[in-house]
Amino acid sequence: MAYTKNTAKKSNGGSVPHVLLKLSSTQISGVDRQRRKALTASKVTPVGGGDFEKRDAHHKALTTAKAGDLEKRSGHNEYCILCRDGADSYGDNTLFMCTLCPRVVCRLCLQLPPDIETKVLQEDVSFCSNKYNTVVHDACICCHIKMEPGSAYFGFYNANCLLVLDRFLPINGALKVSDPFEFAHAFLKPYYAGDGIKYLEVYYDIGTDAKLCPYHSKIWQIIKGLKNSFVWEHVIIGMSTHTNDNYGDPFTGYEDDNSKVYVSTPVNDFLEIILKPWQSIINSAQESYLWMLCCGSLVTNLDSFHGLQEAVVW
Repeated sequence: MAYTKNTAKKSNGGSVPHVLLKLSSTQISGVDRQRRKALTASKVTPVGGGDFEKRDAHHKALTTAKAGDLEKRSGHNEYCILCRDGADSYGDNTLFMCTLCPRVVCRLCLQLPPDIETKVLQEDVSFCSNKYNTVVHDACICCHIKMEPGSAYFGFYNANCLLVLDRFLPINGALKVSDPFEFAHAFLKPYYAGDGIKYLEVYYDIGTDAKLCPYHSKIWQIIKGLKNSFVWEHVIIGMSTHTNDNYGDPFTGYEDDNSKVYVSTPVNDFLEIILKPWQSIINSAQESYLWMLCCGSLVTNLDSFHGLQEAVVW
């Protein structure tokens, strides 16, 4: 059967465990040692959990999965990858969980009517992708596009790998094909000759101390190539991430022992780690800019906002 969960409606952020990374512990930051120690030891609910005990009677009647299977999926995201929202109750919405990644997709974005939802929640039905007759259970629309680009997304198959629905799923929502940074580059590129403007997209996961060196090594290789091309007069660094609702700390990546649980760290430490390898490029530029697309708690939390100010004014 399709594995599901529910999450209270919310538009951004979340509460995640805090970490204090060794690289940033050599200097006094805007967040004092005592608070940082308290943050490191704090016990909070990680993003991706799900209280499976509190489903209503209707959900219990439709879901009979083993407890062990549910536990394995407790690290999933709390919000639909398409609409970025959860649901107040099972009656409002249902989140279908992908087993290939932490993403979830909701019933509303799949446009499932109540009678069809009841049908796809039966034991012999899987929320999956069917490639070359090999069923990958519980695959979200993003994983489907990655594995089967250009093919119709039916989403639900029975135990014999046969389609449950007689039509493909009309996804209600637009998948992200670019972001503001990429869009800005595409807009500006015609005004520059040749490689006079360059766009680089760098993914980071610095959730543990062990991940810091690989990140820095990767960035230094990128910078080596950039320095061989030009002396870059203008540098724009854009960052997009979630922030902790309570403290405004940016999400830094995943816990080492559970790749589906996010962690966060104080914003000044986060920026020190992320930007330090780029310092030589920034220093050589005539102008440099920092764009941060983050949740509002980054600036509404006083400590976090002061940490941001301290980090960018050096």
